[in-house]
Amino acid sequence: MLTSAVEANEPQRLDYGQAVLELQSAAAEDPEIAQVISSLDGRRLV
Repeated sequence: MLTSAVEANEPQRLDYGQAVLELQSAAAEDPEIAQVISSLDGRRLV
């Protein structure tokens, strides 16, 4: 969902819950993604 919206370059409201689920799923499958998420955990991004 999130990646298809980005690839299509269409404006779309971000569903934060869905984004978190997709990131958790990606992190479970890819240690590099898990490391990046872990390094960002607790940082203010905005």
